[in-house]
Amino acid sequence: MCPVESEGCGNTSVHRLSPVDLPQEYEFLNQSCDPKEIERGTRDQADSQLWMKEKRNRLTASNFGKVLQRKSTPNEKFLSKIFRPKSLEYGKRNEENAKAKYLKQHPSRHFHKCGLVINEKFTFLGARQDGKLCDDGVCGIVEIKCPFSARNFTICQSLDAIQNFCLEKNNDGTIQLKRSHQYYVQIQGQLMITGCEFCEFIVFTQKDLFVERILPDVTFMNAMLVKLASFFKNHAKPLLDRNSSESMI
Repeated sequence: MCPVESEGCGNTSVHRLSPVDLPQEYEFLNQSCDPKEIERGTRDQADSQLWMKEKRNRLTASNFGKVLQRKSTPNEKFLSKIFRPKSLEYGKRNEENAKAKYLKQHPSRHFHKCGLVINEKFTFLGARQDGKLCDDGVCGIVEIKCPFSARNFTICQSLDAIQNFCLEKNNDGTIQLKRSHQYYVQIQGQLMITGCEFCEFIVFTQKDLFVERILPDVTFMNAMLVKLASFFKNHAKPLLDRNSSESMI
């Protein structure tokens, strides 16, 4: 499932040059760290104390959508949900099933593990993908969703049965991830932080598998980065600084 890197993998680094730059006014938010060491040390996320330590002080891509799409000024409850999230057990249990089903459809491809990725341009942000995917000498990232509400449906059934489902049908009959959905924000954040060329977006149910290859949208990323930096400066950093001070008492 996760072979060692070989010549056929291409560039498997998730520490590539990001296509966007942090505005200078927000550079003080950056933290001193070793991104490559953190990524290597957090590949086994559930068993990693380093993962918990490094994630605690960063805004990660899975929460970017919540930040950008919030309706009001963030309060303590909102911030707590972002920096102390609950585990999504069903999704975690089925990630490997999703990968196995994907590889049956694409036997020439393979996955590698991936830890918490931090980009040196904006170290107050982080991204944790569900792996790296090698496809014909090109390596991207993968994001897997296993919605509990869709577990017993096909993808087409889910479109009709589930309100606010993450996918939509276009006029030509093709299906895609909604560009207004939080998952799209998450994936663009992951691509921004890793600098990778694509993200393979997978939706797994017990009856079906949906796959869409998402490419970087630099215009979207630039607008997103400014909003994330502003949120971190005005809301997240004061909370984290306060928590740090209280823990020292």
